[in-house]
Parts: sequence; structure tokens; C-alpha cells
Amino acid sequence: MPPSSNSLKYLFLGLSALATWIQAPPSQAQTNAQQTIASCSACHGEDGSPKDSRLPVIWGQNSTYLQKQLMSYRSGQRDNQIMGSMAESVPKDLIPSLAQELSNHSWPTKSHEDMEIAKEPVVNSRASGPKSLGLCLSCHTTDPSTTADGTPRLWGQNLEYLLDQMSAFTQDDRTTNESMSAIMKTISKNEQNEIARFFSSH
Repeated sequence: MPPSSNSLKYLFLGLSALATWIQAPPSQAQTNAQQTIASCSACHGEDGSPKDSRLPVIWGQNSTYLQKQLMSYRSGQRDNQIMGSMAESVPKDLIPSLAQELSNHSWPTKSHEDMEIAKEPVVNSRASGPKSLGLCLSCHTTDPSTTADGTPRLWGQNLEYLLDQMSAFTQDDRTTNESMSAIMKTISKNEQNEIARFFSSH
């Protein structure tokens, strides 16, 4: 499917913002990685809240995870035309600095409306969460502010993004983590929906 006009607009804004940073000497770029946030903000939001709920929150995300995903987009292992172009535009040796700077930002606070949407209709009926939730928490931890090294934070993540990624792992459309693909194939679509709503609403 060809990219939409809005997608191309965001890509152009992001690449334009990257140009100034890329021209800087490596030492300066590494110590001022915050300047590159403008390129990410074109889609992921100037306050860390994405303009499109199908996109992930990346402010405050695990830095090791962010670095791995940027490298996966850069290599084509994770397929997305816009993110592939963006990742390729960042010098490879500066990706760790960008990932760390994004991680250093505070995770955005969800609006009350977004929280209520995520809770409906199933999570409120299960105080302890979906039955497969424990399997998820074995890696994604019970504390929203911490995750195992290289494991993404799911607490407060956008609902549509979580659902899309669960489906992608199930259908082998996302092949960056064999363990996740295997796990998702054991969980029904209905329960995936419950799990996504549980994490998104907390």
C-alpha cells in the first residue's frame, strides 16, 4: 500500500529535522542528541503522545529496546517504509545516543478519555487481569516504570498499537522476536484484546 500524503508529510518533516543534526560533528551530535527529537516528534508527538494512536509511545521507552528497533528498521528486518527511511538517515554510530535521549524523557500521561476507552469493555470485569497476563508480566514486569533490559514498556502504551503488534507477531508479519511470535500464537484473539486493554489502561 503506498504511503498516504500525511505519512509523506511527516517523513519530509522528520528528514528535514535530521539534516541539521547529521551535519554536526559526531562529538557534538552525541552530546546534543536531544536536537534529533524533532524528527521523531513529527509523528510521535511533541509532548511524547503520538498524533496517531496506531503509533507507539517512545518517550520514556527502554533505551536498549529502542536501539534494537531502530537497527531493525535500518536493516529492513522490521518492515516499515517510513521508519526504515528515518532510521537509515541516522548515522549508525549515533543511534545509541538517540535511543538514550528518547528514553530519558518522561512517559506521557494519558488523558482520562483515553484511559476509559482502553478499559472498555472487558478489563473492568477482571480485577486481576486476563488469565495469560502472568505470562506477559514474566518479562514486562509488574512495575510500569521499569522493564527488563531490552524489553519494552507496555504499561500505558497506545491500545491500537498493542493490538496491531500482537496481530503482527501472531501472523508472522513481525519476525524480530521468535519468542513473542510463539507466545502470541498460543493466546486467542479475544484474550490478546483483553491483555492489550489491560496494559493500555494502566
